[in-house]
Amino acid sequence: EYGALTKVTGTVPLRRVQAVKIVRTPGHLVSGRAAVRVETAGGAVQGAGVSEREWVAPIIHIDRVPVVVRELLPDVALNEVDWKPADDRAGTRRMRLAVYFALVMGAISAYWLEWYWAAAATTVLCVWGVVGARQYVRSLGWARTDEAIYFRSGWLWKSVTVVPISKVQCVAVQESPIDRRWQMASVAVDTAGAGAHAVDVPYLPRAVAEQLRMAVATQAAATTYRW
Repeated sequence: EYGALTKVTGTVPLRRVQAVKIVRTPGHLVSGRAAVRVETAGGAVQGAGVSEREWVAPIIHIDRVPVVVRELLPDVALNEVDWKPADDRAGTRRMRLAVYFALVMGAISAYWLEWYWAAAATTVLCVWGVVGARQYVRSLGWARTDEAIYFRSGWLWKSVTVVPISKVQCVAVQESPIDRRWQMASVAVDTAGAGAHAVDVPYLPRAVAEQLRMAVATQAAATTYRW
């Protein structure tokens, strides 16, 4: 339930939960809090973003998150997850892209700014891009158990997504031209819920991505879908 003036109370049967997502904005990080929401099939109005009723706990102490997730998904132990990192080369790849972007933007700004201002802007963009790329890759993590697949990302805006294997509708390996150049791939997992991929794990070695796809697909095919 929520609302100070207009109060709304919603109920979602646990068996309808397609995924659980934990979000931590900078405000949550500073205050030691988090937000927990659930995704259901058709839970949000298309084009309207996340429905308010999907926020199970918009503000909750970080220590309480594993308990709430366990109540939503009884087979999931969030504090016992063995997280696996992205490809070791992912940081180099993102840092190169950040530097290229900074150089291009610096060259464009030189048409309107004095050379020293353009150089300063390019330096700031390079430093910020490199730091951001390194922190982003460090924040990436994924895990798979017999019960669920997990994905985390973000360093200023952190998120953790948990999808029960029994709710998986489709799992696919995706490769962009740049992925193929680096021999990497991403794994996308979809549920019956509306919107983008429930889980989209980037920067995996090609062999690891294929192994993960086969493992999740095999597990999902062996389970009885619980609508």
